Formats: sequence, structure tokens, C-alpha cells
Amino acid sequence: KSQCVGNLTRRDGPRTDPLGCFIKDGLANDTLDGLTKIGFHDPYTDRDKVLMDPGLCIDFCANYLFTFSALTKGTQCRCGNQDGLKAYIKTSNSSCSTPCVGNSSYVCGGEEAYTVYAATLDSNKIPLGGLPTIEKKKDILKNLKNDIRYMGCFKDSPYCNVRILNDTTHDEKDHMTVDTCLAYCSKKNFTYAGLEVATQCFCGNSYDSFTALSSEDCGSSCGGNNSQLCGGPLALSIYEVLTNPVASNSSSSSLSGGIIAAIVLGGAFFLLFLIAFIIIIRKKMTRDNESEQVKVSEGSAHEIRSKFFC
Repeated sequence: KSQCVGNLTRRDGPRTDPLGCFIKDGLANDTLDGLTKIGFHDPYTDRDKVLMDPGLCIDFCANYLFTFSALTKGTQCRCGNQDGLKAYIKTSNSSCSTPCVGNSSYVCGGEEAYTVYAATLDSNKIPLGGLPTIEKKKDILKNLKNDIRYMGCFKDSPYCNVRILNDTTHDEKDHMTVDTCLAYCSKKNFTYAGLEVATQCFCGNSYDSFTALSSEDCGSSCGGNNSQLCGGPLALSIYEVLTNPVASNSSSSSLSGGIIAAIVLGGAFFLLFLIAFIIIIRKKMTRDNESEQVKVSEGSAHEIRSKFFC
């Protein structure tokens, strides 16, 4: 469960000391551009620019398998691959003196300088089966829109007891999945389930839809299923708790099938009626023609008899 430090939710700090303070070599092409290369916002910042600290930046970069996480200007985070520092020069720590807006106990670079850390996750945030490749994780993000239960990624509150889904919580270090959280919240009769930082599950009956984040902010792989995503640091993957989504889909399919069957059956009946109507009309026309022919024959015979006996 979430722990509190004063009235704030406890957040993870960096697990190692920074690698140093770095500035870019003016003549070199940027190499801390990992987020740009995978099509994400670069630099990464939290929605309201009030939460950035080393822990947030490290987790974000590590979730997408980057090697380095770099903080600058107190609010910005950038990620780099193995060659991420190729275009950068280590400089005096005095160039990195801007306090992190989310935790002033740490520095987050400077105006043109970066405080750089190795991007590594705590062992309790690494899912069973390990982290998926970046390509697989991007596919997971892309396919979320196909899940009718998925509401989106939303910013959570950093304050204890005022979380966006604040009614009940559940934490499963090694076994958390989307389905586990949904089942837990369903059992408690809640409308929504939210997942955060790989292992945490929250339940509630409403949420603030105006706190929506970019989908990549919820990039933590679920502890119990590395093909699912379970939120991110202070970012909730929210799902609607549907009583029986499979049955609901089946009912919808059955209803659609019934409508189609009715249309086909109605069309068949109409076609049979039309054929029968045409047959009746043709028979009537045939009888009328035969009647006319009889009348003509009778008239001709009468005329012949009249001429013969005159």
C-alpha cells in the first residue's frame, strides 16, 4: 500500500548517485534524444510541472529500456541509449545547481546542464518475464484503445488520502495484472479500477477526467504480466469495471445477428410473396386471354351460321 511522508505519498528516490553533471558539445549531434527517436514527447515533464525529481525521471526512462536518465532546468527529463552521453562532456557539479521542483533535496541539472543517472528500476518493479522490448511496449500502448474497459492514463494526486481513486487500495508485488485489479474492485462493488507503478491497485466510483495524461506516462509493465501496463509514477491506468464484458459483447453480437436474420427472413418472405403475386397475375391474364379467344370463336361461328342460313 502507499506510504505517507507527512501528507505526501512516499516516492522513490534515486537508487544510485548521479554519474555527474554534463553539458552538450556544441558541435555534436544530440544523443540524449531517445524519446524523440521512439516518437514520445521530448523532454518528458509531468503534466503540471510540479513533480519532477530523479526518481520520476529514472523510472520513466527505465520503463522504456533506456540506459541514461538526464534532468535539466528543474522540471525536464530526457532519456538516452547506450551512446546517450556521446555528445556530452562532464563538467563541474556547480553547473548543475537547479533544485528539482518535485523534491528540492535533489538537483535537476541547470539551464544548459544535465544531472545524469543510470536508468535502472527497483527489482519489485520488474515484471515476471522481464521488461518487454520497446517495440512490444509501443504495440501494447497502441492496442489499449481496443479494450472497451480502458478509460485512459490519468494523473494521480501526490497527497495521501486524496488520490484520484481513493476508496480502497490493493498491492500485489509479484502478481498484479489488469485482471487482478479489476476482479478486486468488482468484488468490492466499485465502478472503476486504477493501476499504478506496476503493483498498486486503486478502486473508486468516479474520477477527474480533466487530469488525463499522455498514454506513455502509464508505461510501467504489470508485475504479474509483462504484456500489460499498470500505470506509472503518480499516473493511473484507469479501467471501467464491467460485470461481464464478454457476455456483454456476446449479447451485442447476438442482437446484431438477430437483426440481420430478421432482415434476411423478411426479404425471403417478400420475394416469395412477389413470385406468388406474379404467378397469380399471369394465371389471371392467361384465363382472360382464353376467355377472349372463346368469345371470338363463338362470334365467328355465329357469323358463319348466319351467312349459311340466309
